[in-house]
Amino acid sequence: MKKLTFFVIFLILTNFASCKNDKNTIDININVNPEFLRNGSVSNYSVSNSNTDDISYFTNYILLQPEYILIIKDYNTSDGERIQRFKLDKENLSILNSEIVKNDGVKQDILIESSRKGNYFEFKDLTNKDNPVSKKIYTGREQIFEENVILQMISCFPLNKDETYNFKYVNTQDLIDGEETFKVIGFETITVMNKKYNSIKIELLSSRCTAWFLEDPPHILLRAIYPNNVIELINWN
Repeated sequence: MKKLTFFVIFLILTNFASCKNDKNTIDININVNPEFLRNGSVSNYSVSNSNTDDISYFTNYILLQPEYILIIKDYNTSDGERIQRFKLDKENLSILNSEIVKNDGVKQDILIESSRKGNYFEFKDLTNKDNPVSKKIYTGREQIFEENVILQMISCFPLNKDETYNFKYVNTQDLIDGEETFKVIGFETITVMNKKYNSIKIELLSSRCTAWFLEDPPHILLRAIYPNNVIELINWN
């Protein structure tokens, strides 16, 4: 009887572990296609803030290196240039490490840097040089994205209508992590910079973002609407 009881418990625990692993695979691992991140691609965007009526601009650069993909976001702000650099895994686009620097034209000061180390992600906020802040977030070893460039990486996601995916992210700028749900809504023709484009419409549910991507490869971001701002493509190569 004891042997039978032990065998039943063993089967239950085995099935539970199997279900848990299957769930993680479904929720976390998205079959991405990194080839849409073209080497040397440059795209320019405007950002309109509905609260302040301010308009700012940033430029995206994509560079393919032998061991990783580098995405650079270059912001022009009122207090100087702010540059964000993100190194991504070439296979699944997981974030490897990143840094945010301020450029005053003479030198670059590192404000925040982060890196993935095994099963956790470590942030270092160096804004206050006298009192730097360090933070570790457990992320596991699975696929995890950088939220600051998620709109560039969605061009590599499966874009079939009515499909929904969950994924995990870290945010270097805010030193946080979280989960997001990505849903493909359908197809629309939209006008951006006085030109019509056939687009794929998606929603990021947690971020309350609706975005449109070029229907044809490389599926570049055309427009994204958040509760307080609108990002819109100006030009790209």
